[in-house]
Amino acid sequence: MFTGLAQLDFESLVRSYGYIAIVFGTIFEGEATMLAAGAAAHRELLQPYLVIASGMLGTFISDIFCFSVGRLSGQRLAHWFPRTFERVADAFRMMDRFHNQLIVWHQFVPGLCTITPLAFGMSNIRASRFVFLNVVGNCLWTVTYTIAGFGLAAAWQVLANYVSPVWLAFVVALSLTVWIFRLPLRRKLATISRS
Repeated sequence: MFTGLAQLDFESLVRSYGYIAIVFGTIFEGEATMLAAGAAAHRELLQPYLVIASGMLGTFISDIFCFSVGRLSGQRLAHWFPRTFERVADAFRMMDRFHNQLIVWHQFVPGLCTITPLAFGMSNIRASRFVFLNVVGNCLWTVTYTIAGFGLAAAWQVLANYVSPVWLAFVVALSLTVWIFRLPLRRKLATISRS
């Protein structure tokens, strides 16, 4: 049963299932998915316009799901998860000042991707207005991250011609380590500054 699948190489898997993977990937972790998809487009494994369309679909599904959860049961969730809803209160404060801009640009701010649609769902904004502005923002975000992934893949290809692959792997591993540990460090610094 799995013999045919085992014979496929990585590039064939990307060509066959890449767009589906982008849709599901952007639902759960959009930035990394779109950067990888842009890199795959650079290697001509995927078509750039289909990468963008797949990313928009996944991001749209995620945002509409969060908006719907906020609309249908946001107040109940606030009682069940009070710490999470402290972040929603921050989103409400931003909504008061930057209503339309926040819908369009929330994808670009780490930590706001899920909370903002949830907060807008709990507000009295018309769903049609949210959907329209969200599609505009999703388009900008997906195009930006696809181009960034494409550009990073191109830069990697150029660097690989001049620098040892071991050195590049070390730099990437170090960068990922710093990126992964920056969040707990930020939280700790925020806690210290509040005291």
